Amino acid sequence: MKKMILWGLAAIAASPSLHAQELYVFTEPASNMATRSIGLRLDNTVYNNGAYRVSPEIMWGASRRWMVHVAGYASDMGRTFGPEGGSLYAKYRVFAHDEVHRHFRVALFGKVASVASRPAYKDEIDLSGTNTGGQMGVVATQLLHKLALSGSASYTQRWDGGPASRQAFGYTASAGLLLLPRHYTNYRQTNLNLMCELLGATALDKRAGYADIAPALQLIFHSIARLDMGYRTQVAGSMERWATGGLFVRLEYNILNAYGSHSKGR
Repeated sequence: MKKMILWGLAAIAASPSLHAQELYVFTEPASNMATRSIGLRLDNTVYNNGAYRVSPEIMWGASRRWMVHVAGYASDMGRTFGPEGGSLYAKYRVFAHDEVHRHFRVALFGKVASVASRPAYKDEIDLSGTNTGGQMGVVATQLLHKLALSGSASYTQRWDGGPASRQAFGYTASAGLLLLPRHYTNYRQTNLNLMCELLGATALDKRAGYADIAPALQLIFHSIARLDMGYRTQVAGSMERWATGGLFVRLEYNILNAYGSHSKGR
């Protein structure tokens, strides 16, 4: 019984609902998922031009500092619906200052993507199913009780052929607010979070750029499952793009303590 109680307290401490408002919909925070946990995601996007893309993803909380994502992509952006390729994402937390109901964290991240050959005639570099390339960046997240703020900066390089832009500077700014529950009593309570994110990029070898705004709602169930619903739309810029945002829906399930005997925090 004592071991069960200790494990339960550890799971609550590592659970997503404790810092649910920084589980952003369109970006990743500096915090990592719980150590030795496995996450399963299914992302669905219906773009403004009518195209549809689906992305299954598996996530691994390798340690307190390391987290790894492997994703696949399929869409109907070609003549027929079919697979496009995949990507590998890794994040390493370099700094953490934690207090009660607040923390500040900084992490480095990188991503590589390989997709089926497609003429790169749009200046936007998209490593989520459209372009082959690599990205590196830094992200910082500040939790202030029920409010979480995060920002990132990144450099992306496209490796596939074509006349389009090959280098870009990316930036994001995210805010998440925990709306419900008003008073947290146990990890089984459903969380409702309101998100708003700014996502932008500027080409480094051409005069082109864009800025998107993306409001979203998020539900978290029993601290292990979540449903995200958001809408992304362009608000500034003239960069040629594959699609200017659209409706996004994510389903996610996390397996805490997937292996080993104890899950550490984030």
